[in-house]
Amino acid sequence: MSTWCKLFVGLVLALASACGSASEVERPVTGPDDSQRAATVEASWGETALAWLDALEEAAMNGTAHLGPFLAADLVWEDRAVPDPVFIQGEDSWMDEYPTADLYFLPVGAATYYLSADEVVSQRGAVFDLPMSWLDRMVIGPDGLRHWVRAGSVDSGRYYVPWQLDFDRYDDVADKYVALWNGSDDVDAGSLYESDAVVSDSVLGKSVAGLSAIEQALGTGSWPSIGNISVEDLPEGGGRAVHIAASDEDWMGPEELGLVIEADDGSGCPGSMVVILVLDGDLVRSEQRYHGIESVRRCEEPATLQPGWWDEIEVPAPAVVERTGTLSYGDMEIEVFNGTPELHAFLEWGLERFDLAGLEVPQVASVTFLEASAYCYNLGGEAPSTDQGAAIILCRTADDICVDDHCRQWRDRDRQLWLHELAHPWLDEHTDESARADYLELTGLQRWSDLQDPWEERGVESAAETIAYCLMDEPIERHPEFEADWKERSDGFRILTGMDPICTGSDP
Repeated sequence: MSTWCKLFVGLVLALASACGSASEVERPVTGPDDSQRAATVEASWGETALAWLDALEEAAMNGTAHLGPFLAADLVWEDRAVPDPVFIQGEDSWMDEYPTADLYFLPVGAATYYLSADEVVSQRGAVFDLPMSWLDRMVIGPDGLRHWVRAGSVDSGRYYVPWQLDFDRYDDVADKYVALWNGSDDVDAGSLYESDAVVSDSVLGKSVAGLSAIEQALGTGSWPSIGNISVEDLPEGGGRAVHIAASDEDWMGPEELGLVIEADDGSGCPGSMVVILVLDGDLVRSEQRYHGIESVRRCEEPATLQPGWWDEIEVPAPAVVERTGTLSYGDMEIEVFNGTPELHAFLEWGLERFDLAGLEVPQVASVTFLEASAYCYNLGGEAPSTDQGAAIILCRTADDICVDDHCRQWRDRDRQLWLHELAHPWLDEHTDESARADYLELTGLQRWSDLQDPWEERGVESAAETIAYCLMDEPIERHPEFEADWKERSDGFRILTGMDPICTGSDP
């Protein structure tokens, strides 16, 4: 059982008041008192960005079923913290890759955020007690998270895969960057930047292009000179905050070097920043600067700050999870969240189908109903396990499930969904390697449960669908993702359970 499944279950039991940080923040309005307005802007600049990021973190910790409102349909995700990058295109693929909450893969968890006009950089240490740190660069638009690149600290790479890359090379670039912008005579701009390099700070709305313009800025002390900079140390003795988004021969994109720095012009400004250097060999092709929110508020005139992605985006409302009752079945006391008294009969029906088939009823700790369009993206449900049993989520409400106003009848697909999710803990508890291998041979599927496979090609999902199909009280149409006929379903049911199906008849 995953540690993060345990975390998920603990959070899903929390009351809605725990999600208050994700509420929309009021934007300042123009008033007659310019000084008062400036103070208001200074205090609130970036608050909507923080609210959106807090809501993303809350959703992630409650399970990927909640992440849909935060992800753009054409999301590109790159884990380039290692020399063999993971590349995922599209939110469908991302959800299939990571169907349950796992903070290792998410840009959240005690993070520090740095903003540009259309991106955010998240810095955080590891969620485990390991010498590593991550820097996540996320492009965000009105439709949500569009592009996401993960970098890992150079020192963690040096610790874990010292044979993979010349990590000293990246420290050399970082040292050269610090020396150049601190005015050292030992480094010239041409040894760091390409001739047509661009340095941008979109929060301040400024940019310089070309080596001569960069040299002029350095020589005159005008923007973008920041001066007196140092690279921060990572927490827990993890080395310097120098991060590499690696590339290899199979990857078409450039390498990125991310530095978390402190800059001080004598007054403590501009303060905490991140610079992302896009490398072409050992030279910088482009540089983008990101500002810590508190540093911007303290150091910059509000009138000079540019609008950003946070001015176009809506903060999704947090999922409301409220305990509405307890269902007693056998020796189980199942906690029900967002349910209704009528839905208890629906839940009891599914448990009874296992009894009627002579199968041991799976252990269930809780059932949570969620509105699919608001919280669940394209998932029908989830069944993460806990020490007390499965913590099942059904991405359905009474309006979806009930055929009539009194909820005496339930829609076929929702009944099968409930049986499908119940089948997951049953399969975990009652199938061995031999039964799983025989089922794979019958169906022609290659693996039982591998997240690299599409959902419909995983043996465990096909098996859960088989059990659900064969426990129904009437034949229904097969799930469109599965091609099995009634004979294969019934034979598969016997392999998995040792019993005959109780569904009446064959395919409709």
